[in-house]
Amino acid sequence: MYERVAEALATQFNVPREALTPRATVGELELDSLSLLELVVRFEDEYDLDLGSGGDTGIGPGSTLGEVAALLDDAVRAREAAAAGARP
Repeated sequence: MYERVAEALATQFNVPREALTPRATVGELELDSLSLLELVVRFEDEYDLDLGSGGDTGIGPGSTLGEVAALLDDAVRAREAAAAGARP
């Protein structure tokens, strides 16, 4: 998932690829709240997720890209587990 996050930041938000490391924070990459919201919505749409109501996703300026990727991985796994449990 980290690679997908990095690719989205490079292509959609023009973040230099050399700045994209798992330890880089959202704040260090100078992503404003609107950019962060756009990134979250992109992954919510792509993976059919709901990462938080009212913009409370748990992702903020101090979050690292590794943490963002882990949050997305966890959300995808939870959705898949819920879907598997709902099957008759």
